[in-house]
Amino acid sequence: MKRRGFTRKVARKIPMLTQIHKAYRVDWAKSNRCRDWEKVIFSDEMSIWLAGGRVCVWCKGDSKPVKPSTKHSPKLHVWGAFSACGTFPIKVFRENLTGRLYCDILHECLVEQASVLYPDRWVFQEDNDPKHTCNLAKGYMEEKGIHRMDWPACSPDLNPIENLWPWIKREIDLKSPRNLNELERELNEVWNSLEHEFLRPFWSSMPKRVKLVRKSNGNKINY
Repeated sequence: MKRRGFTRKVARKIPMLTQIHKAYRVDWAKSNRCRDWEKVIFSDEMSIWLAGGRVCVWCKGDSKPVKPSTKHSPKLHVWGAFSACGTFPIKVFRENLTGRLYCDILHECLVEQASVLYPDRWVFQEDNDPKHTCNLAKGYMEEKGIHRMDWPACSPDLNPIENLWPWIKREIDLKSPRNLNELERELNEVWNSLEHEFLRPFWSSMPKRVKLVRKSNGNKINY
């Protein structure tokens, strides 16, 4: 196979899209083609393991470096959000996310700062995770006047924060934290170091993402 020009690669996992999903993505793209993305706050959660990701090293000859790892590596969960105005405080937690915890995160990290940055109006983007759409979360958002953006299912390719998470994980890997406390500290330091101009390509890519979804008839886009 190698002599014939083939290379062995690990298949990248992407959510499967049904025809219903694709049609909804196209409708969503049409309805949002003129949206002011500077007033949208993008959010998401991720998990990060203490063992980290792949590590590349320089070596000679046929030597093969190894990286010790545990069978079940400890991990942290992170909620983060950003907009054209910059980042919002991240929330690092170790327990599983629940509707109650999600409401506490919004209250602690989003509502007050968003009201200061956007005194007129702002729109909150989140995916359709059951913890986001439960009655408890819906009731809290209605009480606080949070305008939730309609979001198509199975569409991480449309959320620019999904492109930010891998960069953060690579930065954390370079720091090689030794325990969860160090991992949490490094996460906060990396997040707080993000500058407005660094984030600009992420949120400003939304018009192009919307255009690509329409052009591809709702199929996944490479972004």
